[in-house]
Amino acid sequence: MPCVHFFKDTQFYSTPVLGVRMYIMCVMRTMFMVCVPLFILLSGYLMSNRDIPLSRKGIAAHIAKAAKLFATYALATVVILAYRRWGMKEDITLLKGLLNILDFQQYSWYVNMYLGLYLMMPFLNALWRALEGREAQRTLLGALLLLTVLPSVLNIYDFVTEGALLRPWLTQTRYGLVPDWWRNIYPITYYYIGAYVRRNVAVKRLNTWKLLAFFCASVVFFGLFNIWRSYSIKFAEGPWEDWGGLQNTANAVLLFLLINSIDYPTPNQAVSRAVGLVSNLTFGAYLVSWVADRYFYARLRKAEPVMQLRLNHYPVVVGKVILCSLAMSLVIYLVVEGIWRLFAKLRQRRNA
Repeated sequence: MPCVHFFKDTQFYSTPVLGVRMYIMCVMRTMFMVCVPLFILLSGYLMSNRDIPLSRKGIAAHIAKAAKLFATYALATVVILAYRRWGMKEDITLLKGLLNILDFQQYSWYVNMYLGLYLMMPFLNALWRALEGREAQRTLLGALLLLTVLPSVLNIYDFVTEGALLRPWLTQTRYGLVPDWWRNIYPITYYYIGAYVRRNVAVKRLNTWKLLAFFCASVVFFGLFNIWRSYSIKFAEGPWEDWGGLQNTANAVLLFLLINSIDYPTPNQAVSRAVGLVSNLTFGAYLVSWVADRYFYARLRKAEPVMQLRLNHYPVVVGKVILCSLAMSLVIYLVVEGIWRLFAKLRQRRNA
């Protein structure tokens, strides 16, 4: 996500897409937009085989496991509110802070979405297990792809304005050819794609180099498509480049297969612990990256007034955001773990 937020915080979206640097940034944005789909794909891959009882106790136990997730979210939001109060001099009262947490502001739209998906997982898994054979699973996936992906292919053109089919930057009008009311259920589509890959695809037998070539070709193709849609105007946003659109679905699936097709060497204990720790920190780091973004990009915009030249600072500023966010997330992680250990000790004493 920090790679995608670069474009939002450097005024990319308010700059006409003209010149080599803007074209490069369009392709970069196309590649990095796989961040959200990848996480949901991974959720489906890891969670779809879990048999969660559809009883009151089973659902309650499943929901209880999300307590750490919500605690991390709440503490991350407290850090953000503290920065807004003392760093940005905003008027943040206790009531405003509480409403901020409950309203999922800043970068918390993802938490809002994922908590609902997490609640639905027992039922999604039950449906998946009830499907007998690949044909039934493919039929379900086909129906979901029609609902969530097809509108991003067919509902994106203006058939009335003269010349708009070849020069889509002339108009922002689009006409729908297929129903698109259900396209926002894309998290379920990604979840079941992950489930399908886990059950039916021998990822280690896939050719890594071919997948890399397909992924690079897909990124370039869709990147050029985005340039074509936005040529000479501000970056055009629409269903084609949305989280559930064709380009993000194709790129995310190819990258997911690519990453998992690699035959990694067995890591030693130290590396395993380090990777595990970073994995535990990424969720909190994503949330508190709002603070790092406000801090570093304000200075970048001041130091470099020309938007296109801010691309020169991309690796450094994104690296700073990531490291700073991980450091803040480490503190939050230690606090949450400390609270959970305290609760565990109190529970043990009560049972004793």
